[in-house]
Amino acid sequence: MLDWLPWSHSFAGLGSLGRIFTLGGSYYIDNGRPLPGLFEYTIENLREVTPTLFATVPVGWVQLSAALERDASLAQSFFRQLQYVSYGGAGMSRVIWERFLAVARSTIGEQILFTSSFGATETAASGLNYNRPEDDMGNIGVPNPGVEVKLVPLVGSNSRYGIRMRSQNVFTGYLKRPDLTQAAFDDEGFYCLGDAVVLSDPRNPEAGLRYAGRCLEDFKLATGTWVRAGSVRLALIERCAPLITDAIIFGHDQDYIVALA
Repeated sequence: MLDWLPWSHSFAGLGSLGRIFTLGGSYYIDNGRPLPGLFEYTIENLREVTPTLFATVPVGWVQLSAALERDASLAQSFFRQLQYVSYGGAGMSRVIWERFLAVARSTIGEQILFTSSFGATETAASGLNYNRPEDDMGNIGVPNPGVEVKLVPLVGSNSRYGIRMRSQNVFTGYLKRPDLTQAAFDDEGFYCLGDAVVLSDPRNPEAGLRYAGRCLEDFKLATGTWVRAGSVRLALIERCAPLITDAIIFGHDQDYIVALA
């Protein structure tokens, strides 16, 4: 595995480094980052390291997909031993997902399993995981063993829920901040993550959940219309790809939405 996340990051320390220790794998530190001027180091490292698994944030997949499309030798090396890949940290555009899988099919003649997970520092990285081969981009899966999830209906929406989590891997509180600790948990001991989700299939909860943005990202226009900023952001990226790779949505109490892309 080639990984750029610092070990102080809960997913890097537990989900990446801890997984390698558990599985007895090889861990390579990437001096690159999914940032302009730094991702080139990741590309050079991938010419030397042939991963069996690879994970990065959505903007990293934008950059990697473009590099794999341009360089057939890099694609051959990258896919040679690859078993599965993963993304996290934000919602990812389906356009990028399809571009990456298209390169995989043209290089090795088969589709690579694209997984995802959901969690936070306070939940010791992953609390939910999606690892099915179905074509369901955006699904963050179902709770890991031992994890309880509570879905609380959000005001102004018939399908979106605030997600809360309870488990032994959830932290017990913030150091010397009882005020923040009290606000973080509900009366049943569930940690309130502040994220919104929807059921992938309302008739079948086992089909998993889909990430629907941060609850605090949502805002109202001057007309009283609710704006789901996370959903608008992903839709804008998909419609405008490959011209833009990310966007920030504004418009609180204004007459219309504005995007910085």
